[in-house]
Amino acid sequence: MTIYMLVLCGLLVLNFMLGKKHFKLFLIISTIAMSVLAYHLVVFEAADLYRYLNIMDLCREMGWDWVNKYYGPQNPLSIAFFYGISLFNDDGMLPAIAAAITYGFSFAILYKASKKTGSTFNELTIAYWFFMLNMNFLYVTTVIRFYVAFSIMAYFLYMDIIEKKRRPLCFAIYITLCFFHYAMLVFVLLRFVFIFSRKMKGTLAALGTVFVPLVL
Repeated sequence: MTIYMLVLCGLLVLNFMLGKKHFKLFLIISTIAMSVLAYHLVVFEAADLYRYLNIMDLCREMGWDWVNKYYGPQNPLSIAFFYGISLFNDDGMLPAIAAAITYGFSFAILYKASKKTGSTFNELTIAYWFFMLNMNFLYVTTVIRFYVAFSIMAYFLYMDIIEKKRRPLCFAIYITLCFFHYAMLVFVLLRFVFIFSRKMKGTLAALGTVFVPLVL
């Protein structure tokens, strides 16, 4: 915890040293710093990370065919993810890569949004530190799958809904992420509801009038 706070203090100083002109570089450095910090994380047995490291051990000992046979049907992409990282023969790479993906995609959204809205340096700084102070680093590096999947989902949702670009790719990513973590199904369903709701506003309003009181 002390090291984490020292890293945040270092990033705070760097934030004002680099300013708005080099804010993109600052975000890259922040991602690297969080990833290095995650690499040295001490794992406790109750964490999901401990279970994932055991799966990675099985990947090394038993090979892909065995692991895919017994674990693959549950979350095929997750197993492929763990297998790929197990090839590094370094357990620290799992939380490090998870942190790099989660913070990297999150900062990419922040940077894109700042360019689109023409944010000032103060606005960028507030948004950055609001994110950093509300993001639970321990969860990111121990829960892993949900945060990795959600950060990627959020990035492509931004591309899809805000930028209105590459929608076929975005929807392919949405569906793919469901095989990485089933919780992403909720966000995919909400995205489809959003599409159809714009075309069926009158019908949905009528259904809501009938069913919402029944649910309540």
